[in-house]
Amino acid sequence: MNVVASSPEGLEKLLAKEVSDFGGKQIKIFKRSVSFKCDLATFYRLHFYSRIAFRFYREVSRFPCSDKNSLYKGVQSAFDWVKWLPTNKSFCVQVTGKNLFLRHTHFTALQVKNAIIDLQKKCLGSRSDISIKNPHLIIHLHLTNEEAILSLQSTVESLHKRGYRPLMADAPLKENLAAGLVQITEWEGKNL
Repeated sequence: MNVVASSPEGLEKLLAKEVSDFGGKQIKIFKRSVSFKCDLATFYRLHFYSRIAFRFYREVSRFPCSDKNSLYKGVQSAFDWVKWLPTNKSFCVQVTGKNLFLRHTHFTALQVKNAIIDLQKKCLGSRSDISIKNPHLIIHLHLTNEEAILSLQSTVESLHKRGYRPLMADAPLKENLAAGLVQITEWEGKNL
């Protein structure tokens, strides 16, 4: 599967090494993210052990996208929404990037939502609700030039909020940023 992992800016190389250490292949480094290929076992392992990544996005489709009509049709045919998104489950759409005719992320997100909801209504006679705070499924669309990359976000919360502490106060650094800074120093936890 094709996956993108987001990271704090400046820690992309550390994230790439972490992905490689856990079995990721064909790794490419970008600003605040790393793309790679992996199998399902590696995908789960990274979720459990990654100390740098904020989120993982599993790519489900790429399609040509130059305007709102090609976006609408591309989203409907990109994924088996009827099978994987029951109408009793909520979702939300997040968009990054833009192209010549799709410049506003909110408008683009509405087009993605409409494509999915219209398909559900046509095939199932009802539709899913939209939930920003606690969706069952988070759909991510990234636009570049005339291509759309449709992904599913694998976790609702950022991985630096794994919930291992019942009460959390404001911290000066997010845990993944702190872990990355410690890795940069190459400190191994000895000589305390």
